[in-house]
Amino acid sequence: MLIQNLIDKGPSYDKEDIMWQLWSTLLHRYFPSPPPVQPGQPQINYAIYHEAYRGPAGNVGKHRPDHVVVRLWRSVNAGGQGSHVETRDLLWVECKPPSHDTPAKWKDLMEQVCERLRDAHPFREVFVILAVGLKWMFFKWNPNNAIGSPLQVLGHHQNIAWTIGDARFSYDPHVVGQRHVILRNPPPPGNVPDLVDTTLAYSLDIYAVASNGFPLHMGDLILLTRYFSYVYGAMVAGVNPPHWS
Repeated sequence: MLIQNLIDKGPSYDKEDIMWQLWSTLLHRYFPSPPPVQPGQPQINYAIYHEAYRGPAGNVGKHRPDHVVVRLWRSVNAGGQGSHVETRDLLWVECKPPSHDTPAKWKDLMEQVCERLRDAHPFREVFVILAVGLKWMFFKWNPNNAIGSPLQVLGHHQNIAWTIGDARFSYDPHVVGQRHVILRNPPPPGNVPDLVDTTLAYSLDIYAVASNGFPLHMGDLILLTRYFSYVYGAMVAGVNPPHWS
């Protein structure tokens, strides 16, 4: 229903409300919270939030609901002191409306998420999905890549490319099938960075049909479910600051 609603709004729709609902619904399906376990036993839960930007108190203008986050909750046994809960952001989904489906606005979205992740998770890995309308691409915030070569985004013309300002925003080499990233490995002379082609973004459109009668974007949807499974099983270090909980 939400997908059809977004299709009906058309490419000029400029609000993010349906996007937040759609991705929250998808994530609740693939990151369910299990029932409580017996006291004293280790427990891992996943919580889905549509929440405000995390960052320094001075950036008040950005403290508004803007992204959907999958947060890992871990119950940690502290011995004789009982147990306490640690939380850890696992996946961010940054949403923009269909009207932002241009290479320049995709690039702006990447810069925006870099700015926010620099503040919120300067030293913690976070999986990232960028969603514009029904289109989506996945990336990874990787603090270990701080001195690497930053990604570039192809413009409307193949001879135009914009460099993303933070090399920590990168592709995930462990995920198969990233057609949106043109890899330069090994890089050509001059250390030319990997390229992002936003026209190759994936789609959530389950209603589009190919000439053979099969769903046009079935491969994209299968890839998304595999990506969710990969993120679900990921081992990540570090925890969120205590005051976030």
